[in-house]
Formats: sequence, structure tokens, C-alpha cells
Amino acid sequence: MRVFYVIPIIYTVLLNAKARYLQLKIRICMKFAFYLLSANLLFLLGCSQTQLHIVNQGYSNEYINALTGKLSKLDVAIVESHVAIPETFSNSTIATNPNFMNIKLLESIEAILQLSDIDSPAHLTFAQGKHFYSSNHIGLYLRNKNNIKPMMPAYLRTQYCEFAEATMMFLNDGSFAVEFETSAYDEKLAVIKGNYSFDNKYLQLVTEHGASQSYILSREMKQTQFGERPADVFKPEHTVSVLKALNCEFLIIYME
Repeated sequence: MRVFYVIPIIYTVLLNAKARYLQLKIRICMKFAFYLLSANLLFLLGCSQTQLHIVNQGYSNEYINALTGKLSKLDVAIVESHVAIPETFSNSTIATNPNFMNIKLLESIEAILQLSDIDSPAHLTFAQGKHFYSSNHIGLYLRNKNNIKPMMPAYLRTQYCEFAEATMMFLNDGSFAVEFETSAYDEKLAVIKGNYSFDNKYLQLVTEHGASQSYILSREMKQTQFGERPADVFKPEHTVSVLKALNCEFLIIYME
């Protein structure tokens, strides 16, 4: 008679083992899902930290370092930016995306600026001055009204130059770079780098290899598809034999 009970007992044991296996599998899957969710949350938290882009014109490095030390105590990542501050911007300006909703953070930044003897900042609407910021980025523009120096545009380009098609870029740390095509059949761009100075009339370039060129600023009207528009034109004062791209006129046309 005992034989008749063996199969049910074995069946019950198998069912219990299968149940324990399924429970173990579920626990493992739940743990994996928890770790995956935790990792994703950490990733999202890391990516969601607001970045504060500071653009400085005229303040000393010591002053800016002291200011960024105070701002870094907020929940922001400090990023130093070397773009030019548009003339239309106030001496203290904050730019954000329309979707930026952290008003408390903006108030904290403004309080630190006031404690640092900086004027209360003007708040820009989206893309004003053609400066764009995504939702978790803030632009902070600081211009020292007691130490205002002439600023070059962020970039210039050639127009109908026989030597090269080139773009000249300027950073507010005093450096420049010129990118140009070496030939009509070569897609690779050549680059000239160096330092510049500008006194609102003369632009002086000195390359990293010691070559130099100077330009005089002329304000002219240039024809565009929308009619005549004002332009700043930088005309070379002498001929450079080696770096012929520097013999071009460089200009920027203001479309607005």
C-alpha cells in the first residue's frame, strides 16, 4: 500500500521545489529591477543638475573665483564661457529657457550677486540676443561697468576674397582662430591660431608662429537678399606673404 503514496509525495515535493524556484526567480528579478531603476534615477539626477554658464567681461580672475565659490554652494555646476556679451545686454544679465521653473534658484543667484556688489540682473526672454539655453541651463552675463573694453564680435567671415574662404573666431580671453580652405578641391580646413588686441578702431593679430597682421575697422552698408544692412568690415593694412588668408577683408553683417 505504501507504493501508492510515493507518487503524490514526489509530486508534492516537485511542486514545492518549483514554487521555491519561482519565488527565488521573482526576488532576483525584483532586485535587478530595483538596481536598474536606482541606476536610472542616479543617471537622471546627474543629468538634471542645472548648469550655470558664467560670461565675464572686465572683472578680475580673483573676483570671479570668489563669486563662483559662493555660487558653487548652490545646486549648480559652474561652467566658464568665453563668448562675447552683446552690447544690448545689461551689465548684469540672466538668460534662461521659458521652461525653466526653479524660481528659488534664480532668487538665490540674485541674492549672491547683490552681496557681491553686482547690480540686480535683468532677466532675458528666450533667444534674446541670439543666445539660446536649454531647460536646465542658465546664462549669467557680468560686465564690469568700470572696466569696459572694446569687444570683437564672436566671429567674422570673408566675402568674395581671392585668397581664401575663411572664418575668424574670437574669444574674450584674447585668443583667435582662423579656419579656411587650403584649396577648392580639399575639404580639410587649415587653422591659424594666435592672440589679438582691439581698440575699437584697429585689430592686431599675432599668430602662434609670430606672423602678424593688422586691420582697420570700417562701418559700411552691405547688400543682402533683404536689402542693405550695416556691417563692420575689417580691412588688412599690409600683405602677409605666408598666411594669405590673413590678406582678406573680414566682416560681419548685422541683419537685425
